[in-house]
Order: sequence, then C-alpha cells, then structure tokens
Amino acid sequence: GRFTFRLRFLPLLSRLCAHLRCWDLRQLKSAAGSFEVMPPCALLHNYMDTDEERRGFVDSMAEVQVKQQEVIMRQGDKGNNFYLIKSGTCDVWMADSAGERRNVRSLTAGSWCGELSLLTGKPRSASIMATSPEVTLLMVNRRAFNAALGDKIVKKRAEWVPFLRLLPIFAELSEDYELGLLADACREVRYAAGATMHEVGTPGDNKFFIVREGTVVA
Repeated sequence: GRFTFRLRFLPLLSRLCAHLRCWDLRQLKSAAGSFEVMPPCALLHNYMDTDEERRGFVDSMAEVQVKQQEVIMRQGDKGNNFYLIKSGTCDVWMADSAGERRNVRSLTAGSWCGELSLLTGKPRSASIMATSPEVTLLMVNRRAFNAALGDKIVKKRAEWVPFLRLLPIFAELSEDYELGLLADACREVRYAAGATMHEVGTPGDNKFFIVREGTVVA
C-alpha cells in the first residue's frame, strides 16, 4: 500500500539528502510513473534489456526540481549521485587548469549526467547548470547506480575504449568520456561468411558499422 511504500522510500531520500547541500528532504519525492512520461534514455537502453527493467530503475529514483541557473553539480566536488533529466535543459561546463571555462555540451530531457565520478571514484569532471526556467531531475545514489548499471558500464568501456581509440575516424575524440559514450552505444553483431550486411537501395536503418574482426567486401 501507499503507507508501506513511503516507509521504504523515506530512508532512500534521507541518504540522498545527506550528500546534498541545496536540496532538503521536503524537496524530494518519488519518481514513480516517470518512465512513462519522459523521453527514452539511451544509456538505459544500452545496458538494460527490457522496458520492465528500465521502468523499475527509473521509477525507483527520487525526483527534485531545480530553477534556472542553479548548479546541479560542480567540477571538483565529490560525486555521490547519478542524474536523469526528466524535463528541462542544462549546460555542461568544464574549466581547464588556467580556470578558463567552456561550454562543452547541452543536455535535454532523456539525457543523463554524473555517472563518470561514480564509475571512477574521481571528483566531478564538469559543472552542470540548469538553463530552462525549471528542470526536473531524477536521482539515485552511488550504491544503487553501481548495482544496476555501474559494473556493466565499466566492463564494456574497458573492452571497447582501447579499440575505438585506435580508429582514425575517432581521432578527434580525445577525451575518455566521449569515447566511453561511443562504447556505450556499440553492440557486437556477428555475420557468417557470405552474409549480406546491407544492400544498395534499401532504406537506411541508422546503423554505423565498425569492422572489429574479419573482412568485408563492398
């Protein structure tokens, strides 16, 4: 029942609040039902096989709303939580050793942030600021993130990033984070000798092929 759910959810909120300076327990609520109303998250599709699994993860998160120009996480801080953007937009800022800041990307609904620090144990590598009048975030702590996704991500990136780094087409992707995102999207498919991978004149299927083993004739 509802009462039982709240008893189970409140300890999670308390653990999350212990790591937050600007959000208190009153601002956090359950994210139950969020999966059905937000855009798909590519990271979850890359590592979770079914909608049921993805729904269970998303709907178990905590939800918080932040205002425009509020800093969601700050470069150099310790990372404790993983975030999905349910609605709104954010900008990602990085500062170099001289303190010069640059806007490296923008995030929209369905995007995510905060996973790198949880995977590596290192401080936050970038700052995230809300840019829309209001941003709705879904968040989960380090333990829950690593149990559901972290181990899978670490294993796949360790396998794929060294290979991707050797390919000239990705030479401009100098940051491990960018190569990691590319590794997340890679999916191994094996073709038997003589099999057709793609036929001329057929509609595109939005697939980009990288030959990892064997040879292909065009």
